[in-house]
Amino acid sequence: MKNDLQAFIFGAGFGIRLLPLTEERPKVTVPVLNKPVIFRIIENLCSFGIDHFVINSHYKPQILHDIVGDGKKWGVDIQYSHEDAILETGGGLKKAQNLINSQTFILHNGDIICDVDFQKLLEFHKSKGAVATLVVSKYHNPKQVTIDSTGKIIDIRNTFYKDIIPGYTFLGIHILEKKIFDMIEPDKKISIIPIYLKMISEGMPVYVWEIENGLWYDIGSIEQYKKANLDLAEKYFSNSRETRLYKSSNSYIDSNVSLNGLVCIGENSVIEKKVFLKNAILWNNVHIKEGSVLEDVIIRDSKFVSGNHKGEII
Repeated sequence: MKNDLQAFIFGAGFGIRLLPLTEERPKVTVPVLNKPVIFRIIENLCSFGIDHFVINSHYKPQILHDIVGDGKKWGVDIQYSHEDAILETGGGLKKAQNLINSQTFILHNGDIICDVDFQKLLEFHKSKGAVATLVVSKYHNPKQVTIDSTGKIIDIRNTFYKDIIPGYTFLGIHILEKKIFDMIEPDKKISIIPIYLKMISEGMPVYVWEIENGLWYDIGSIEQYKKANLDLAEKYFSNSRETRLYKSSNSYIDSNVSLNGLVCIGENSVIEKKVFLKNAILWNNVHIKEGSVLEDVIIRDSKFVSGNHKGEII
């Protein structure tokens, strides 16, 4: 099913809360179950027929481009909007205006894994005549969004109504009309939230689309990153299995290796004999020396590891 929508993915951020995982990789390329987060985003959007993407960049842009490429691996077109100085969500979107041709488009945070039904989201957005529709949930925190009985947003972060407790969390996925560009000043560092508040104050139709269940992970911190790996493994494997192994086909594990819990092994990696791995996430080109014991660890790209390590990021 081909869709005329484009998608804009935020890829410029530093990923400070994910340090040291983002010392050598942009946040959106950090792997979850051996696949970069942004690959999961693109593949999900592709399943709804979206084949034109724009990604903004700032931090380690060449690595981002080298990993993601031009889209040919998915049969889609990917363009980049580079920011010499980071412009935040509103300013970054405005800078990419000339690359966005579809009247309606999706805006997607680059550190989120979800299974949102974008076709239903689009249908809802169109039915409301909305300029912007934000995907929200009442089951996550922090709660920042207040709506009326029709689902129209009347406040964000208690800007207009100090005495009303917000009931919804914004999940970092939006669907927008191009007229939003008229609301954003060019060459200005600004979040998109003040833009929405301005639209709300002027009576423009800004709605929420609520998801009550389904897959949604924000990998913005180390703990959230670990949780996303573990929970996705539970989704793909029966809970009764003591060991859940994700191994790239071109990696080698000696037959005399003990595994427990979740074990992810990326590309071109070698695990020598008599190694014990428990709840271990190994990225690409990792070599684990004979007799090593690793528990609750994350091993980044191209590391040679020996000895005993617990609760470490190497």
